[in-house]
Amino acid sequence: MVPGTYRGLTMPVHMRTHVPYVHPLAKNDFIDLVRQEMTVTGEGKLELDYEGSTGWSFHPFNCAPGPMNGGFWITLTQLLAYDGRVNDGAYLGVKQYLPEGTIVNATYKGVATSLAWWTLIPIFANIWRLMGISWYARGFPEEIIMSTPTCMVGVAGFDQFGGPTGYQNFEMAGESFGARGVADGMDCGSPIWNSEGIQGDAETWEMVGPNVYLGRSFVPDHHGYGRFRGGAAWQSLWTVRGSELVNVTLSASGAMNGGVFHKGLFGGYPPAGWKCLWVADTNVKDLIAAGEKLPSSVDEAEEMLKDGRLTAREWYCGPLNQWSPNLSEGDLFGIIYYGGVGYGDPLARDTRAIEADLVKGLMTVDGAKAAYGYGGSAEATTASRDERRAARLAKSVTAGEWWESERERARTGDVSDLVAHMYARSAKLSDSIVNQYKAFWQIAEFPYADTGEPTFTAPAPTDFYFPNSSSRPKPTTS
Repeated sequence: MVPGTYRGLTMPVHMRTHVPYVHPLAKNDFIDLVRQEMTVTGEGKLELDYEGSTGWSFHPFNCAPGPMNGGFWITLTQLLAYDGRVNDGAYLGVKQYLPEGTIVNATYKGVATSLAWWTLIPIFANIWRLMGISWYARGFPEEIIMSTPTCMVGVAGFDQFGGPTGYQNFEMAGESFGARGVADGMDCGSPIWNSEGIQGDAETWEMVGPNVYLGRSFVPDHHGYGRFRGGAAWQSLWTVRGSELVNVTLSASGAMNGGVFHKGLFGGYPPAGWKCLWVADTNVKDLIAAGEKLPSSVDEAEEMLKDGRLTAREWYCGPLNQWSPNLSEGDLFGIIYYGGVGYGDPLARDTRAIEADLVKGLMTVDGAKAAYGYGGSAEATTASRDERRAARLAKSVTAGEWWESERERARTGDVSDLVAHMYARSAKLSDSIVNQYKAFWQIAEFPYADTGEPTFTAPAPTDFYFPNSSSRPKPTTS
């Protein structure tokens, strides 16, 4: 790795105003900002600094030093220490600076951290990108590997045997991975938190709980585009079987909800968004009795709901985290998992690789044209790509022109409320983003002050102990 400082931002999006039953302090929409600065020292040590991150909030995705160290160790074992162990040598060679009170070190003793993974995964996905940039600078593109988001299906209620149940379908361990610097991402395997992950047999999951698979399949055109594409996206659709009371949690790392923080590298694209589905009080039993077709995918179920072939009392299909109402026999739930992110310019993708994906059903012809400029043959593809490159140049502006056109918006804070609140929450705890913002835009005042947060000063209701972790020492001035 090339010594130096590498910077990145991760911005998990939280949307909960759509959820019917949420504590008033948690019923809001906002963006967390995690500022990351990775320093590779001349001695070969690695330092991660999160100064400038927003504060903890009323959700279970807050982190403490323990989870942050765990995420760091997983990163080390998958990218640097391939024997799968983090020994004292690796431990002594790294350092994290976790500012107290931020989302990465929530020091309020009653804070919720039960699903810290949903913040850890996007944080360390970005660290993987920063390491990839460093390896590229050193001339080792074969070491670059990109992560993918994680989606979750949790089921609670009563199982097919009449007993209480609560479990998470860990087929998510087979979510497809991001592209490498020299190859496409892996399909159906190797999430960021476990390089040995697999989906597991559908029949085994059907024994675990009161659900039967109606389909498990790849989703065409749903990976991150690039010279090397991300792993292909896939989906599962279930019907409730043998239970009259099931509740389903459908969620994604970083809370997703339309946010993009699993980014591609060097021109590679992020994957298309995830989607989840629940359908209550369906006519599935009637369709089965009449020998009619059942849906076999999330998109097909949505299509059948819209055209009336599938009926329901209520249903949802979209990108927001969901907690379903009570589901019972014949009701549906499903998820489209993310694909992996891409690497490199999509217009540099080998035509033979595109055609192989077409044969496998991982892309449609229209998708290949839109993403890669595919023309049906190598010659036609070359001509199509030449036209696109010319169009890119015609639309492009210099960095200086872009800066001039955006500076007034930056000076006045002309952004959405969610973004403005995010900046203000960062400034509440640190001047790191403030100083960078003012210096880059060459302005005197930081335009964001309203955090959008309630004033909350109640004492901690519990006495948990979270270890402290210092911020990076500030340079002294004489």
